[in-house]
Amino acid sequence: YEVPSKAEAQARVAARTAQQPAGNWVQGRGWKCQIWEDPSWPTAADLDPISPHHPVLLRDKSGHTAWANSLALQLAGVNEQTPNPAGGEIGRDEHGRPTGMLFETAIRLVADHIPDYTQPQLVEAMRVAQRNCWAVGLTGLHDFDGRDSFMALQELHRHGELGLRVYKNIPVSHLDEVIGLGLRTDFGDEWLRLGGIKIFADGALGGRTALMVEPYEREPSNYGIAVTDKEEMMAHVSRASAHGLSVTIHAIGDRAVHDVLDAYEAARREEAQRGASQPALRHRIEHVQIYHPADKLRLAQLGIIASMQPVHAISDMVMADAAWGARAQYSYAWRDMLASGAPLVFGSDFPVEEIDPLRGIYAAVARRQTELDQLAATLNANQPTPRVLAYAHDVTAFDEIPALFQRIIHELGGLDMVIYNAGIMPAVGLDEYDFAKDKAQIEVNLLGAMAWLNETAARFQRAGNGRIVGISSVAGDRGRRGNPAYNTSKSALTTYLEALRNRLTQHGVNVTTIKPGFVQTDMLANAAKTFWVISPESAAQQIVTAAEKNRQTVYIPWRWGLVMLI
Repeated sequence: YEVPSKAEAQARVAARTAQQPAGNWVQGRGWKCQIWEDPSWPTAADLDPISPHHPVLLRDKSGHTAWANSLALQLAGVNEQTPNPAGGEIGRDEHGRPTGMLFETAIRLVADHIPDYTQPQLVEAMRVAQRNCWAVGLTGLHDFDGRDSFMALQELHRHGELGLRVYKNIPVSHLDEVIGLGLRTDFGDEWLRLGGIKIFADGALGGRTALMVEPYEREPSNYGIAVTDKEEMMAHVSRASAHGLSVTIHAIGDRAVHDVLDAYEAARREEAQRGASQPALRHRIEHVQIYHPADKLRLAQLGIIASMQPVHAISDMVMADAAWGARAQYSYAWRDMLASGAPLVFGSDFPVEEIDPLRGIYAAVARRQTELDQLAATLNANQPTPRVLAYAHDVTAFDEIPALFQRIIHELGGLDMVIYNAGIMPAVGLDEYDFAKDKAQIEVNLLGAMAWLNETAARFQRAGNGRIVGISSVAGDRGRRGNPAYNTSKSALTTYLEALRNRLTQHGVNVTTIKPGFVQTDMLANAAKTFWVISPESAAQQIVTAAEKNRQTVYIPWRWGLVMLI
């Protein structure tokens, strides 16, 4: 996700082409030029020198914009004479020649030429995806993929392997077939059942293709793209509703939300005229990222579900302010939706964002970037391509950490990850402590690190070598060798680091894990005599030394300062 630079994207493409026979397609997803040093759109010319014999198509993070090389455009027959498709746009230079940028439905001009995966490949991919869902606590999901995905899910279900409850939505391109077969929303069983019909009203914020009432800031002629014409959308909603099918419509811009509400208002009138029985069909708007003030109460009045993704509020906050200006006050407004009485549900928007729900929950409550985001931004501001992008958690001397990491980057060229776990320090005597509870609390403490694993692993999907420094502590009387809490914490963190190493290895990162030692002090009884406070400079030098010699080292940013033991 969010490839940190164009150069990194180019390096990944070059690495993949070196592994593929000439002529094979190279695909990717996750770049976001708005965070690059040069935020302008990339071009085919950026890819051509590193992929002269491989067609390349790279979707951006949102999936609404794609970057193709010249060979891909040539194979698809996209040239200066190719008209823009309905609901899409081909990026062009001042002479009308395609630049390699494709927006919305124009992506299909190239994507339709990429060979499909086989059914066995999709089934195996589903097995892996299902395990990933379980790992973050998910037991069910709403799916919006097409026919091939549906068939793979049915294959798993038929063999008793489907372990997620799947609500399967159907693209509007298959509406005729669904109606012809007499299928209705909720047909199926507890594991796999039919949801609604999925329609796209507009594009996305990242590509400035979300459909707006007023133009984008500093782009007076850009109102976004209507992916589906309003009259066509109203006709689809009417037909689906008449045949017992709920509808889910992607709408991000305020004009798109307005047009979708008009379509649903017409459908609700038709449902009332038919004497439709309650409960009404569960129509919903997917995203509602910004609304026009005149539409604030309409979702509640029409009984339309606001299906929103809180994580967008923290991942898109800078883009939203830049694109929408003062209108951004009406964006990511789940409190407004709740107050209006609209049914409100949250989701992840995977694969646009990561599937782990914890970051979305955090965003919904805090509505600000995580400490990880803030640290990454700090490091990026002072180092062109820092590798230290993650740490986890409970760092009380937080203001010391950026300086420490920047020194490490300077000395070593960067570590891949630094993991921190504070341990626990209850104010009770050793004889009063329940070590079964201690084990549970240590594991809960490690959840901070485990949450960052899913947050950060995708950042290290690159070929190469990496080093991880583990940082941990067991404070107080319990921090003595042989103590149950000491052994429990050491085992828990070692297990976590090994799981992390395995995860990154799967993504082509050959990792050396520098496992931590553990602090053996009696902070509660006699702190001043049993620990040393050192400066970030000294700590950074010690980490550099440990990394070079693969020594076991522990550093503890604690409330009295930065504690070190070798």
